[in-house]
Amino acid sequence: MSQGFMARRFQLARLIEFAWWEMFFFRLGCALLVWWQFPNLEQYHQMPFPRGLGHWMDLTFLSAPGTDRILVWIWLPCLVLYVLGRGTVFTLGVIVAVYSAAGSLVNSQGATSHTHQLLVMTLIGQWVAALWDFGGTCCRGNLGLWVDSIRRQQAMAQVARIVISAAYLTCGLSKIVATKGTWISRTPNLSLGIMKSHANYFYDDLQVTDPFFASTVPHWMVEHPLVTCLIFGPGLLIELFLFLGLLGRGWSLVFGAIAVVFHLMVGLIMLLFFTAHIWLILLYFVNLPYWLVRCGGALKAKFFVGNESRRVVEVGE
Repeated sequence: MSQGFMARRFQLARLIEFAWWEMFFFRLGCALLVWWQFPNLEQYHQMPFPRGLGHWMDLTFLSAPGTDRILVWIWLPCLVLYVLGRGTVFTLGVIVAVYSAAGSLVNSQGATSHTHQLLVMTLIGQWVAALWDFGGTCCRGNLGLWVDSIRRQQAMAQVARIVISAAYLTCGLSKIVATKGTWISRTPNLSLGIMKSHANYFYDDLQVTDPFFASTVPHWMVEHPLVTCLIFGPGLLIELFLFLGLLGRGWSLVFGAIAVVFHLMVGLIMLLFFTAHIWLILLYFVNLPYWLVRCGGALKAKFFVGNESRRVVEVGE
């Protein structure tokens, strides 16, 4: 019995084998997200506080007039080839380089943000996986530079999921270390962060935010600290245990959906919209196309195949 139990656990922990069309949707979603999230660099003509690649090179050339058009002609074909699974070893390297440079220039203005961090980390992880597989194929005497094999695509998808899980786990552990294990008990202090977030939103766009979330909710949190801990505390658990979604499709769906709801709640209350995080979790964990196809197949088997079977029985009679 114990051997059977361990065998089931081992079976559960195996990596998911994605279909080719699932991995196509992964790459398509990433490419659209990169295109959508790429920042407008025309306003950044200085680097007063160098960050990232800005420590080693001057990136202000990216804000020069006409540079955006040049970048489009360079990396748009790379995005298309990446989606099609062609030449990823090279094309994804170009995408990573351009996006990392752009993010470094934005963060070198003094207000460091991690808006683009998870997306870039996911792209880097996929690139490293492609390079690793390319090195293996070279050792076997097959370059495989132009066409990405199914094995390479699988490796890229798996590494992307691992990177996302590791990023959330690191975030959760950093909260525990920084607060010496008292983060959940300190959640009522988030009321100040909510008020600051709404004030920043107002001074950035001069748009008045909802007074219910800007004032009523923070005061309620201070007056009800225990309930606040029960509501916001699970956010830490989501970060710590999102990696359990790696165990299988069901686990991935459940933990991914919980993480998405968590982010939407944070966006509603604090006006902190982690768009890239939400879309990456929807892509690699919730994976709606797979569940739609599976539900469609189940409905087809139930209604159409069942009807055909009944017709055969009637004809036979």
